Amino acid sequence: VGASLGALVLTQVGPTVMEAAADEIRPGDVVLCSQADFKGKKGLAPYHTTLGTAEPTQGVVVEVESKKNKLRCVLQSPGTRKGLPEEVSLRLDDLKSGIVKVFRVPPRQGWVADW
Repeated sequence: VGASLGALVLTQVGPTVMEAAADEIRPGDVVLCSQADFKGKKGLAPYHTTLGTAEPTQGVVVEVESKKNKLRCVLQSPGTRKGLPEEVSLRLDDLKSGIVKVFRVPPRQGWVADW
């Protein structure tokens, strides 16, 4: 409603979960990454990804692997190639610094008055 992205489901600052709702992350939730620095390993190869350096990167959760604490998201940011959306896998355990927030988009009915 207004400028809000919805109800807050998760706030993680660096490796620490600051706020978590009773509900789990689901496909369709909105992800907001601000100066998020992910470092870890994919297989045997190390990787390093930084999201949301100039402006916060926004995306939508496509798939959730709760056992691995992993989100597959479609991200939209000005820093991507030609502003095109890209699919990225984010492992929340690999977040070393920055902020990741997950919002649940409320249903239109009941939140916005129909005119």
